[in-house]
Amino acid sequence: MAVQSLLGWCVTLLGAGAVASLVVSRRRELAGWVALAAVAAACLPLGAVVIEAFTGGVAELDLVALDAVGARLAVAVDPLSALFLAITAIIALAAVMFSVRYMAHYSSDSVAKFYPVLLVFFAATIGVLVTVDLLFFLVFWELMTLASFFLVTFERESAASQRAGLKYFVITHAATLCMLAAVLLLWRQS
Repeated sequence: MAVQSLLGWCVTLLGAGAVASLVVSRRRELAGWVALAAVAAACLPLGAVVIEAFTGGVAELDLVALDAVGARLAVAVDPLSALFLAITAIIALAAVMFSVRYMAHYSSDSVAKFYPVLLVFFAATIGVLVTVDLLFFLVFWELMTLASFFLVTFERESAASQRAGLKYFVITHAATLCMLAAVLLLWRQS
């Protein structure tokens, strides 16, 4: 199966899991198990992508072209990105598995603002790791940053959590601006 198709299945499973966990969010523990099932299912095609990258080399595939702005949504998985994909899959599986029982500590907060956001975060992280175009890299980067911001500020009543979220938001966007400046500088020099 092609890398494009496997990555598509992975992201589709995470998206479906986000929607399904939102739908059943009134049943807190069930929402966690649904999210865990989605992540476990998404790890299967992701594992196949990792194995293919280590055995078959690099494959770059164009998905969407935006000729007006000179950008294209293209994905490539080489051994380095495959290593990070494997790490992401392991951490995603472990984090969701741990959170199923841990979310009982937050009985006053709805899991509707946790599990869907967590699955979107994992999908965006995969996008960051496999995209080869700067514009789409930044789109996935911003999606990942915003999702993680909402995860950091999950405890709405905690002032420390809100301060940490604000600092995180400012620092990640400052880093994004520095990254853009570096890319523009390199583009101008080359």
